[in-house]
Amino acid sequence: KIDRSQPNIVSDTFFQVWKQYQNAKDEFQLRDWISANAKKYLSPKFKRAHPNQGFALLGGVHAIAMSLLPDIEPQETLSSIVKLGYDTDTVAAIAGSILGARFGTGWIPIDRIMDIKNLGFYGDCLVDPSSTVCETIDALLDREAYWTKYVKEWLEETKSVYYF
Repeated sequence: KIDRSQPNIVSDTFFQVWKQYQNAKDEFQLRDWISANAKKYLSPKFKRAHPNQGFALLGGVHAIAMSLLPDIEPQETLSSIVKLGYDTDTVAAIAGSILGARFGTGWIPIDRIMDIKNLGFYGDCLVDPSSTVCETIDALLDREAYWTKYVKEWLEETKSVYYF
Protein backbone atom coordinates (compact mmCIF):
# COMPACT_ATOMS: atom_id res chain seq x y z
CA LYS A 1 0.00 0.00 0.00
CA ILE A 2 1.19 3.49 -0.83
CA ASP A 3 0.53 6.65 1.14
CA ARG A 4 -1.50 8.82 -1.26
CA SER A 5 -2.13 11.67 1.17
CA GLN A 6 0.55 13.81 -0.47
CA PRO A 7 -0.46 14.49 -4.11
CA ASN A 8 2.96 15.74 -5.26
CA ILE A 9 5.05 12.80 -4.10
CA VAL A 10 6.05 11.65 -7.60
CA SER A 11 6.91 15.11 -8.96
CA ASP A 12 8.77 15.98 -5.76
CA THR A 13 10.64 12.69 -6.03
CA PHE A 14 11.73 13.51 -9.59
CA PHE A 15 13.04 16.85 -8.41
CA GLN A 16 14.98 15.11 -5.66
CA VAL A 17 16.30 12.46 -8.09
CA TRP A 18 17.92 15.14 -10.22
CA LYS A 19 19.41 16.81 -7.16
CA GLN A 20 20.63 13.43 -5.91
CA TYR A 21 22.11 12.55 -9.29
CA GLN A 22 24.51 15.46 -8.91
CA ASN A 23 25.99 13.69 -5.85
CA ALA A 24 25.60 10.06 -6.91
CA LYS A 25 28.77 8.19 -7.83
CA ASP A 26 26.95 5.86 -10.23
CA GLU A 27 23.56 4.47 -11.25
CA PHE A 28 23.67 1.93 -8.40
CA GLN A 29 23.86 4.65 -5.79
CA LEU A 30 21.01 6.48 -7.51
CA ARG A 31 18.92 3.29 -7.49
CA ASP A 32 19.60 2.87 -3.78
CA TRP A 33 18.45 6.43 -3.20
CA ILE A 34 15.23 5.88 -5.20
CA SER A 35 14.46 2.82 -3.04
CA ALA A 36 15.25 4.59 0.21
CA ASN A 37 13.20 7.63 -0.74
CA ALA A 38 10.12 5.56 -1.67
CA LYS A 39 10.36 3.40 1.48
CA LYS A 40 9.02 6.20 3.71
CA TYR A 41 5.75 6.26 1.72
CA LEU A 42 5.16 2.49 1.69
CA SER A 43 3.23 0.42 4.19
CA PRO A 44 5.30 -0.77 7.17
CA LYS A 45 4.46 -4.34 6.04
CA PHE A 46 6.32 -3.73 2.80
CA LYS A 47 9.52 -5.74 3.20
CA ARG A 48 11.70 -4.22 0.51
CA ALA A 49 11.55 -1.17 -1.72
CA HIS A 50 13.14 -2.48 -4.91
CA PRO A 51 13.62 0.05 -7.74
CA ASN A 52 11.89 -2.27 -10.23
CA GLN A 53 8.67 -2.74 -8.28
CA GLY A 54 5.59 -1.67 -10.19
CA PHE A 55 4.80 1.49 -8.28
CA ALA A 56 5.23 5.04 -9.59
CA LEU A 57 7.66 5.91 -6.79
CA LEU A 58 9.82 2.91 -7.53
CA GLY A 59 9.55 1.42 -11.01
CA GLY A 60 8.24 4.58 -12.65
CA VAL A 61 10.86 6.87 -11.17
CA HIS A 62 13.60 4.29 -11.77
CA ALA A 63 12.67 3.83 -15.46
CA ILE A 64 12.48 7.53 -16.17
CA ALA A 65 15.60 8.44 -14.21
CA MET A 66 17.76 5.76 -15.83
CA SER A 67 16.46 6.63 -19.31
CA LEU A 68 17.29 10.30 -18.96
CA LEU A 69 20.78 10.00 -17.50
CA PRO A 70 23.48 11.62 -19.62
CA ASP A 71 26.13 9.56 -21.41
CA ILE A 72 24.21 6.27 -21.54
CA GLU A 73 23.93 3.52 -24.11
CA PRO A 74 20.22 2.70 -24.51
CA GLN A 75 20.64 -1.07 -24.91
CA GLU A 76 22.91 -1.29 -21.85
CA THR A 77 20.51 0.84 -19.81
CA LEU A 78 17.51 -1.30 -20.72
CA SER A 79 19.49 -4.48 -20.10
CA SER A 80 20.57 -3.29 -16.65
CA ILE A 81 16.94 -2.58 -15.75
CA VAL A 82 15.79 -6.03 -16.88
CA LYS A 83 18.62 -7.79 -15.02
CA LEU A 84 17.40 -6.33 -11.72
CA GLY A 85 14.29 -8.49 -11.79
CA TYR A 86 10.90 -7.80 -10.18
CA ASP A 87 8.40 -5.99 -12.45
CA THR A 88 10.74 -5.82 -15.42
CA ASP A 89 8.08 -5.78 -18.12
CA THR A 90 6.49 -2.60 -16.76
CA VAL A 91 9.72 -0.81 -15.90
CA ALA A 92 11.42 -1.84 -19.16
CA ALA A 93 8.37 -0.74 -21.17
CA ILE A 94 8.53 2.73 -19.61
CA ALA A 95 12.29 2.97 -20.05
CA GLY A 96 12.19 1.53 -23.56
CA SER A 97 9.60 4.09 -24.63
CA ILE A 98 11.71 6.95 -23.36
CA LEU A 99 14.91 5.51 -24.78
CA GLY A 100 13.21 5.04 -28.15
CA ALA A 101 11.97 8.64 -28.14
CA ARG A 102 15.40 9.88 -27.08
CA PHE A 103 17.69 7.73 -29.27
CA GLY A 104 15.43 6.50 -32.09
CA THR A 105 15.18 2.82 -32.96
CA GLY A 106 18.62 2.07 -34.44
CA TRP A 107 19.88 0.58 -31.17
CA ILE A 108 17.08 -2.02 -30.95
CA PRO A 109 18.33 -5.50 -31.94
CA ILE A 110 15.50 -6.30 -34.35
CA ASP A 111 17.07 -9.65 -35.28
CA ARG A 112 16.78 -10.77 -31.66
CA ILE A 113 13.14 -9.82 -31.23
CA MET A 114 11.75 -10.85 -34.60
CA ASP A 115 10.82 -14.51 -34.78
CA ILE A 116 12.02 -14.93 -38.37
CA LYS A 117 11.70 -18.71 -38.19
CA ASN A 118 7.98 -18.58 -37.41
CA LEU A 119 7.04 -15.27 -39.04
CA GLY A 120 5.91 -17.00 -42.25
CA PHE A 121 3.87 -19.47 -40.23
CA TYR A 122 2.13 -16.62 -38.36
CA GLY A 123 1.44 -14.86 -41.65
CA ASP A 124 -0.04 -18.00 -43.19
CA CYS A 125 -2.36 -18.39 -40.20
CA LEU A 126 -3.51 -14.77 -40.57
CA VAL A 127 -4.29 -15.35 -44.25
CA ASP A 128 -5.99 -18.71 -43.70
CA PRO A 129 -6.98 -19.18 -40.05
CA SER A 130 -8.80 -22.43 -40.90
CA SER A 131 -5.48 -24.10 -41.74
CA THR A 132 -4.81 -27.20 -39.65
CA VAL A 133 -1.35 -25.92 -38.68
CA CYS A 134 -2.77 -22.84 -36.93
CA GLU A 135 -3.53 -22.79 -33.23
CA THR A 136 -7.25 -22.95 -32.52
CA ILE A 137 -8.94 -20.46 -30.23
CA ASP A 138 -9.63 -23.28 -27.78
CA ALA A 139 -5.94 -24.24 -27.68
CA LEU A 140 -5.00 -20.60 -27.14
CA LEU A 141 -7.51 -20.21 -24.31
CA ASP A 142 -6.36 -23.48 -22.68
CA ARG A 143 -2.74 -22.33 -22.82
CA GLU A 144 -3.62 -18.90 -21.41
CA ALA A 145 -5.69 -20.48 -18.62
CA TYR A 146 -2.75 -22.70 -17.68
CA TRP A 147 -0.33 -19.75 -17.49
CA THR A 148 -2.82 -17.57 -15.61
CA LYS A 149 -3.27 -20.30 -12.98
CA TYR A 150 0.49 -20.84 -12.80
CA VAL A 151 1.19 -17.12 -12.26
CA LYS A 152 -1.58 -16.77 -9.65
CA GLU A 153 -0.17 -19.70 -7.68
CA TRP A 154 3.35 -18.28 -7.90
CA LEU A 155 2.15 -14.85 -6.77
CA GLU A 156 0.34 -16.40 -3.82
CA GLU A 157 3.47 -18.33 -2.82
CA THR A 158 5.77 -15.30 -3.11
CA LYS A 159 3.37 -12.69 -1.74
CA SER A 160 4.80 -12.81 1.76
CA VAL A 161 8.35 -12.65 0.44
CA TYR A 162 8.07 -9.73 -1.96
CA TYR A 163 5.11 -7.54 -1.10
CA PHE A 164 3.51 -7.82 2.32
